[in-house]
Amino acid sequence: MSYYVIVNLNTGENVCQCALLEDAQMMVALNPANRAYRKVTPLNDAVIDVESIVENALPGQIGLPPGNYKIEGQKIYKLPENQQIPFNGL
Repeated sequence: MSYYVIVNLNTGENVCQCALLEDAQMMVALNPANRAYRKVTPLNDAVIDVESIVENALPGQIGLPPGNYKIEGQKIYKLPENQQIPFNGL
């Protein structure tokens, strides 16, 4: 997949990036004396499939504990209700 980079000819800075050629041409048309576009095509890397092997895993170690899980001796604190007046000004 390629894209287009709009470059300021005076400073060499990138003005923007466009996915479509028509958009790149429009951006250059806004300031044709100082802008140009170029097509950029990134190199495609090779895709390597990797499978994981789980060894010596303890039972129950997959995922998070359930939401009602409690630790013995731990205090549970409840936050106070919000006392602010609702804002419905929009």
